[in-house]
Amino acid sequence: MPTDPKVTYRTCKKCGKTLLLVDGFWCTNRVRGWYRHECRDCTRKRNHAWWRRNPEWAKATAQRQYAKRRDYLLSPEVRHGANERIRQRTAYFRVQVYAAYGNQCQCPQCPERLHGTGNPLFLTIDHVNNDGHLSRRRGGGSAGTDLYRKLIRGNFPDTYQLLCFSCNLGKARNGGVCPHLDPDGSSTREQSRTLQAIGRGSAPLRSLHCG
Repeated sequence: MPTDPKVTYRTCKKCGKTLLLVDGFWCTNRVRGWYRHECRDCTRKRNHAWWRRNPEWAKATAQRQYAKRRDYLLSPEVRHGANERIRQRTAYFRVQVYAAYGNQCQCPQCPERLHGTGNPLFLTIDHVNNDGHLSRRRGGGSAGTDLYRKLIRGNFPDTYQLLCFSCNLGKARNGGVCPHLDPDGSSTREQSRTLQAIGRGSAPLRSLHCG
């Protein structure tokens, strides 16, 4: 059944949750705009349960289907279309995330913010508590589109913020404090560790996250 182009939300017929259509439901036909009536989480659970019940058969089937379509899937035309869809989806989610976090660098002393010359292309997602390494170690939603999805689903948690590349890099090299806020800090690794050891690497950051 075709999906009404005006519909942006849908209620899952299995769990009853109402979710954003393009983010909460798998698209079954991009040309006609068809989406499943079962949300992504319910679909994943159903598929995982089936795989657990039939591991060998499922693996053999997946390999057989991929072998049949391998040349087609790896053709330049298909890869170009897939890459373009990924870029569009990433840009779509990025706009939502940046808007939710203020659309500007959250360092109050950032020159670009003070002079109103900020460019969204220079913005990056920053971990307020300097725990990005833990997120990457856990895997899942640590960068790119996956990170944007994670932030949207988590209702934009205040443990993340927007910083420009300069402030983000300076914060990483200055023991977790943006050099604009701590001009006497050092960019050397040894003194950065000292700042963290005495507790200067995290406390001031609490005032930087979006309210």
